[in-house]
Amino acid sequence: MGIINTKKKEKKSLKTILKEFPAEVRKDRKTKLLILLIAPIAVIVDQITKSLVVHFIPLYGSLWGAPYEGLFRIIHVRNTAIAFGLGHGFADELKAVLFILLPLVIVISLIVYSLYKNDQPIYQRVAFALIIGGGTGNLIDRIFRPDNVVDFVDTIWFGIDALRNVPILKLLSFERWPTWNIADACVVVAVAILLVGMIVEEVQAKKRKKN
Repeated sequence: MGIINTKKKEKKSLKTILKEFPAEVRKDRKTKLLILLIAPIAVIVDQITKSLVVHFIPLYGSLWGAPYEGLFRIIHVRNTAIAFGLGHGFADELKAVLFILLPLVIVISLIVYSLYKNDQPIYQRVAFALIIGGGTGNLIDRIFRPDNVVDFVDTIWFGIDALRNVPILKLLSFERWPTWNIADACVVVAVAILLVGMIVEEVQAKKRKKN
């Protein structure tokens, strides 16, 4: 049978973490920085695609055909909410906190955590880098674009009408999927990676216990 380590890790104080931070960052620095490079690459791709959309497609226009028709369209719309229209009617002060300050704190925290943590699984590092990149991409829009976040990918969605009035499942009733961008895609892919990674870890842990 495998030996299970039941010793609990001692919780470190903030003072201890800050003191050891430079030394911890230097450990496995190349791997950390290499994976974190995913973030700026995601931001660059996101901003280039958005700039192309703004330059070539008028607001509420489409690259071909009519917006919100057909299986797939590249269109030009702006999102003043978080996602799926959530928070559209919030006060400006609340929007500043939820849409700018909170994402900024999350992005900075993930960067610091990824640099500090040495035993972080690769899948988590990749997922966090994608979240950092996606979050930064949309943050740039919210701060520097006067009409807010540029969304441009419009696809049909085979919604289920019966779920239209069920709050939690309302998303599954949409006729078309809410318009999205590269930054949104990065975050969605990151969540998928985290979920799959955690499931695999759980399965592996159960196998080890059986052995």
